[in-house]
Amino acid sequence: MHIKHVFKFKTKFNNIKILHNSKSNLFFINTTSFSFCTTPNNSSMRNITPNIEDKLNKKLYLKENHPIHIIKSKITSFFSETNRKKWSKLENLTENKFDIHESLPQIVSTKDCFDNLLVDKDNETRSPKNTYYVDDNSILRTHMTTFDIPLIRSGNNSFICIGDVFRRDAIDNTHYPIFHQVDAVRLFNVEELTKNPYSYNNNVVQIIQQDLQYCLENLIK
Repeated sequence: MHIKHVFKFKTKFNNIKILHNSKSNLFFINTTSFSFCTTPNNSSMRNITPNIEDKLNKKLYLKENHPIHIIKSKITSFFSETNRKKWSKLENLTENKFDIHESLPQIVSTKDCFDNLLVDKDNETRSPKNTYYVDDNSILRTHMTTFDIPLIRSGNNSFICIGDVFRRDAIDNTHYPIFHQVDAVRLFNVEELTKNPYSYNNNVVQIIQQDLQYCLENLIK
């Protein structure tokens, strides 16, 4: 049995939510939230505007000295292996570092972006009104969580996904069709948790929740 927690960063952190997937026996512990296509395609679903295409290669989070790059660097630095005591109190765990993924594909399948994450078929996020479609089965990624399941299935247990994401938001003072996300995932082994000196009881959800809170409080200092 493993436990997964996911945390995203925007400007502030709100309540922590704990979800349990009984089918896979995984606990999902989430805090509330804190890309590329230039090939012509005749699909009737395609709705990527020239304005969006022109901006796909900007990738501001990779441009040194850009404010977004500076924030990204502070986050990745915080989660470095040498900084471990700031992002976790837990000791003697198998996974003691995060792998950084910041060159992931901007075009993803609807399966990875929606189906794998149990997004209902009639959910509004799937609508071409809200999502940029390349064709019937491919879209511009709408969130970095898209990569969680593929990376976990390929054997990654602790990782951070960073990148620009795309949604068909109307532009105003708080919305823009392109923005940036940092998505971090860490899997825990239950036996390691219950044997940990920091684990004062066997409530693994509470153990991880408190460790996650410790991590986020240090991150925003």
